[in-house]
Amino acid sequence: MEVLTDILIIVLLISVIALIGYLFLVLKSISKNIENMEKDVHQLSQKSIPLLEELRETIEKFNGIADSTQNKITEINEAFHSVKSVVYKFIPQKNSFQKEGGGKNPAADLIKNLQAISKGVSAFWNSYKTNK
Repeated sequence: MEVLTDILIIVLLISVIALIGYLFLVLKSISKNIENMEKDVHQLSQKSIPLLEELRETIEKFNGIADSTQNKITEINEAFHSVKSVVYKFIPQKNSFQKEGGGKNPAADLIKNLQAISKGVSAFWNSYKTNK
């Protein structure tokens, strides 16, 4: 019986040694994979830094364009309001005509005349193009 227990202990020790060897190989493989992943991450970070710098510069340019556009829109809006206030000075309000005893609005007549001229020129041009 002692011989059998000695043989089983020897087999058990050999199994433990084989298991330790296998675990060593697995850990070595995992270590190599981790080193490869570290290299890949390092390469990725080295490649992404210039890309991020270019992206930052592009965003700064877009922000400049947006600011410039906003300034132009503000200028146009101010010019529009300025022109609008000048036009309103020349176009009397309905209430002022009614108070003054009524009358025709000269600006409205001018607009109607300009529309009629525009329609006439369009008709002439269409007729000219069809006859050509």
